[in-house]
Amino acid sequence: MRALFSAAAVALLLPGSLGRVYNILNNCIQGINVYIDGKSQGRVPSGTSIVRNLPKDWSGYIYSDANGGRADGSNGTKAGFHGEVSLLGCFFINVVS
Repeated sequence: MRALFSAAAVALLLPGSLGRVYNILNNCIQGINVYIDGKSQGRVPSGTSIVRNLPKDWSGYIYSDANGGRADGSNGTKAGFHGEVSLLGCFFINVVS
C-alpha cells in the first residue's frame, strides 16, 4: 500500500517586513500533528491548513508525524528555512512510500 504525504509551507513577508506568514497545508488523507522546531503546533485535519507568523529572520524546521515522523524530527521529512535567505516563495514536500 502506498501512502502519499504532501505538505506545503508558504512564506510571505508581512507588511513593513516585521515577519513572515507560514501557511502549512495538510494534503494527506488523514490528520497529522505538525511541529515547528520540536514544539507541537497541534493536529491539522486532512485538507486544512494552519498559519503561523514568525520573525523574518527565523531559521528552523517545520515537520509532521506523517509516515512515521516523530516530534523530535526523526524518521520524517522536514521543510528547512534559513533566515532571510528563505525569501518569498514556496517550499513543497512530497514523500511517497
